[in-house]
Amino acid sequence: MKAIDDKVYEILSDDNDLAAIVGTEIYRERSVPQEAAFPRVHYGQVAGTPQYTLKERNHTRVVYQVKGVDSGFSSEAVNSINDRIDALLTLAPDGSVIQLGDGTEVFYSRRRVDVEELEMDGDQRYQHLGGQYEMLIRPSQP
Repeated sequence: MKAIDDKVYEILSDDNDLAAIVGTEIYRERSVPQEAAFPRVHYGQVAGTPQYTLKERNHTRVVYQVKGVDSGFSSEAVNSINDRIDALLTLAPDGSVIQLGDGTEVFYSRRRVDVEELEMDGDQRYQHLGGQYEMLIRPSQP
């Protein structure tokens, strides 16, 4: 679903508070360049399932994993990135929607799973902190 992928990138890259932490270091999980700087954001779809009523497709459920990644021993950057991602990708329960520009809209977006990982490469430490966000997408409503 290219439209949701593009929108997640747009939401993350257009935020000044997130940019103050990572600059332009926002990457789709499978396309992070070897020379990418830290701290940075990784995102990508991990699941997608169409949901049907008895007669037709009602909406699509997608799950995106979005996380901050940093090197070193301080967790300050990944904690700040994690907080900002959560604020950007959680829709208020007031009927807010995110238009995707392809005739569809996200009408529900909530964090469902926390993601926390520590990896070691020799003496180098890499911290991953973020979440998996469930998003429900339907045809845009008039």
